[in-house]
Amino acid sequence: MKLSVVQEYIRAQLLSSPTIAAFGDPLVFSYETDEAAFKSLIDERLSTVGVCLDIGQVNGSQISELHPGIGSKLRGQVEVFVSEKIASPTHSPRGLALVEAVAAAIITGRHNVEWEGHETAIRENGYALHVLSFSTPVTVFK
Repeated sequence: MKLSVVQEYIRAQLLSSPTIAAFGDPLVFSYETDEAAFKSLIDERLSTVGVCLDIGQVNGSQISELHPGIGSKLRGQVEVFVSEKIASPTHSPRGLALVEAVAAAIITGRHNVEWEGHETAIRENGYALHVLSFSTPVTVFK
């Protein structure tokens, strides 16, 4: 897989799960994204659906060089942010079941995507933010 397609692959995996697709098309963040507009989209999803999924930017760290001058093998790393309304929730699954459903949708594909872990923070304004970290081998050719 190439770095440039990691976000789209993650998005496609999420949409392939009927349980996760019911929450809507995951948002995809890039360095070109207007952060204020992106936050508005998240807030809108939380108020209407109760859950918002967004895919963060992809970072990479070199594992090895393929052959001198040809390219490199990298470990592409991406975070998926799952915001969920916890005050009067109407969505299902919730909590850790939601985290597991998102992770299962992503790692059940043809690429070797690994779930590296997750963290959860409870926000004062009535929602939880789950940050799921994934990595996958990628190749970059010169």
